Amino acid sequence: MESRLVKILNDDFEVGELSEENIEEYVQTVNSKKAYIKHIIQPYEAMAVLLGSSPVFEEKGLVVKLNKRTTKQKYSDKQIVNLTETYLDTMGLVNSHGKQAYGIKRFNESIAIDVCFLQDLMDHWSGLVFGYNETTTPKYEGSNIDDIVKLYSPSLLIDAVSYVPDVTENATKLYIAAKEQSDRLTKKVIKPFEKAFKTQAKTSPKKTVFDTKPYGKLAVQVKTVPRHEPDYKIVKEMLVGYLAQHESFDLVDNDTTFLNNAISEPKVYMDMLHIHDYIHVAKTMPVFKQRQEIEVLYNPVDAVVISF
Repeated sequence: MESRLVKILNDDFEVGELSEENIEEYVQTVNSKKAYIKHIIQPYEAMAVLLGSSPVFEEKGLVVKLNKRTTKQKYSDKQIVNLTETYLDTMGLVNSHGKQAYGIKRFNESIAIDVCFLQDLMDHWSGLVFGYNETTTPKYEGSNIDDIVKLYSPSLLIDAVSYVPDVTENATKLYIAAKEQSDRLTKKVIKPFEKAFKTQAKTSPKKTVFDTKPYGKLAVQVKTVPRHEPDYKIVKEMLVGYLAQHESFDLVDNDTTFLNNAISEPKVYMDMLHIHDYIHVAKTMPVFKQRQEIEVLYNPVDAVVISF
């Protein structure tokens, strides 16, 4: 009979000082979580969604339902900023060919846009819903979840590959145990270790750094990729604030802003090239971010890890 290495982590597990032994447990924990997800969690959830009936499973003190979530598809801040620039380019081209467009007016050599109209246009894009995404996932509730985890987690130590998803009590409770174990291992082991790896890694704001640290027979490599990119939420907020500030007639300078008082309700217009320049300046104030990837350069002995 094949023997398997089993590791049970209690609530006192701490990352502490990184060592060969506890990094090995980190890798074994990551692999255990992957196995629970691949062989139990994903098959059960796919089966439950395919059946389409809710509740999926129900007994006294426990119910598994299908949770449907609808999210709106809307333009991101980056897309709204890009739409604004594209619109200005298009309207500038239209006007330069002698054609008229609503909210666009030429003042001497300047092609300008109605400030309030551009604000309304950006508000329209921000609120526009052009689709919906629907996701369905099982959600379990019960007063005896901890008891289920204690009773069924040992079954995870057998062979998860043999798991067959169905709506029986055994399959459902094994799914709950796998789901809870996955969440607990992530919180207690995986996230703390990854935070420790990333915190100790050497980084550079200018170039990608591969920082490798040895721990006995194994080594941990953290790849850090620096990124300097615009924060489009800030860019959009700056532009909206700038336009709102120049609604006032008092700020008309006949250079970048103009007053059209040849209509019943006078309006302030702003040079479109000036708006382009303002957006460009806002984009040149990027936020520093970095992406970090962790790789343990050693495969320890396989082990099944659970937590109580």
